[in-house]
Amino acid sequence: ARMESRGQLQPVFLQVAKMQHTGTHTRTVSLLLLAALGLLPLAALAQVPLPAVQPLPHDPGTGPEDRNVPFLAWHEDLGPQGYVEQELLLSGTANVYAYSDEAAQSTDVAVASSGHPYVTRLLLRFPENPADFNGVVHLEILNATNRYDGAPMWNLTYPSIMKDGAAWAGITYSDTTARFMRDTWGTENFPAPAGAQPRDRSRYATLNISTRAHTWDIVSQAAALLKANASAANPLAGFDVQTVIVSGYSQSARYVNTYANSFYPLYSQSPGVPVVDGVIIAAGGPVASRMDGATAHPRGDARNFEQARAPTVRFTTESDIDSVLVRQSMADRPLLRIYEVAGSSHVDLNGRLVGQQVANYQFGISGSGSGSQCDLPLNPIRTGIPLSAIQHRLARWIKDGRAMPGNRLIQLSGSFEDGTQAWVRDADGNVVGGVRPARIEVPLGSYAGSNPYSGPTPSVDEIFCSAIIGSFAAFDESELINRYGNRRFFVVLTWWALFAQWVDGFVLAVDAPTVMNESKAFTGLPD
Repeated sequence: ARMESRGQLQPVFLQVAKMQHTGTHTRTVSLLLLAALGLLPLAALAQVPLPAVQPLPHDPGTGPEDRNVPFLAWHEDLGPQGYVEQELLLSGTANVYAYSDEAAQSTDVAVASSGHPYVTRLLLRFPENPADFNGVVHLEILNATNRYDGAPMWNLTYPSIMKDGAAWAGITYSDTTARFMRDTWGTENFPAPAGAQPRDRSRYATLNISTRAHTWDIVSQAAALLKANASAANPLAGFDVQTVIVSGYSQSARYVNTYANSFYPLYSQSPGVPVVDGVIIAAGGPVASRMDGATAHPRGDARNFEQARAPTVRFTTESDIDSVLVRQSMADRPLLRIYEVAGSSHVDLNGRLVGQQVANYQFGISGSGSGSQCDLPLNPIRTGIPLSAIQHRLARWIKDGRAMPGNRLIQLSGSFEDGTQAWVRDADGNVVGGVRPARIEVPLGSYAGSNPYSGPTPSVDEIFCSAIIGSFAAFDESELINRYGNRRFFVVLTWWALFAQWVDGFVLAVDAPTVMNESKAFTGLPD
């Protein structure tokens, strides 16, 4: 458990491993650890009020005019996987918070004003049969970068979520995306090629998020609802939810960062039990959000670093390292893990393809999507594979006390602070260190987190290519043959690399066949 330097905590882990699940959540790893460290006065936890709940229909209709399905409804039938999709409107009141000591850059907060009404929506995907549920809900703070909701965490990890028998929930927090769904989606005002698909406009008529400053209570109340196993309003009542993990990808990561630092463990659903058990800060932001939700802390602000009062993972792609670089020691924060994935990218080939499918289903449009304007092909390394393994292992850490692997950091040759930073790269042009996907260990070329761009400048395309869209520069035929000889040997080496990645804890059995099938289908080598 990497706790040798804190031997006094080992009995706590042993106690956690032996305890049984109960309806009152007597087992919570983060809670026990904090109590052991003397950081969590259990009596200080304030009970979160549950929001009012209004279930929404899920009706594809007989034609586009009466189509009444959720925004971000999944484009594939979840039935064969034993899963169902449901959407709820949540309404309640939220506080606005302020930092208690701005000058000291403290993460402590206080209520500045209260009683602000909101109406948001919660999108759920969960096993149809409660007996198939593993007790874990992944609560994603939906991404607002496109000015409408996106769900990159689900898009990248849904095979493993369903394989585990976990539930996923996406919460809308943004005033911008709420207005889009209420006022624009499905109307002639949405500037999509060939126009947007008409639909039942009454679905989101009451959505009301006036400011992102309400994010913190919206997230807490949604989590509290999902953990309220005795409440008939809970769509998962009877499922015995034990664990809620809050996550966010890219822009949403900064909200997870702030939530974890300033609002865990202030709130509970039942006495002494926090509503959130762990967090994943994924591929995003060098900074945390300020209390207004609309702005971020400047680089170097102490509030960007993780307090890690609950099991906390910062997942970083190669694209994000130079902008994020929030590295902290496990010795100082035993509940923190930082994983930087070699060769990965913020937007990879698979992520773009899934995004195209989602956009086509939501808007009735098709297109080339992000990355088509860049000079090199998109990075084929699947960012979702290590992210899925990390998500799975975090849940296991929280539930069973089996701690995750130690930090995995990409090697740097300079300092980000003085501008001399550089990745250490091997002879193939791939970075050294970090989490090591099989394709990095058995490469077909150079993989990077950015992509060159030779189009007109300045442009948004230039920014996207250089900052978040990964690239792939393939070896030529002679190099491939010199290195591997034939496809059979290449496939064997890939299998061994996957096995090593599995032993290290960064690939799941559900994802390994995808990499193997891609290797077997590779046509750049003779049989």
